[in-house]
Amino acid sequence: MILYEYKMLSENKKYDTVFSIGKFLDIHIDGNTKYVLYALDMFYVEVEA
Repeated sequence: MILYEYKMLSENKKYDTVFSIGKFLDIHIDGNTKYVLYALDMFYVEVEA
């Protein structure tokens, strides 16, 4: 998957894609907010939790 294909997905499909085929890299906690970094092929996705 390339970045353009990912950006064309709906929000739900983006989450499904990140959590099913993304590779977990790191987590950063800032106060009550978590930022989780995933790698998808040749780009990165940051999820705010």
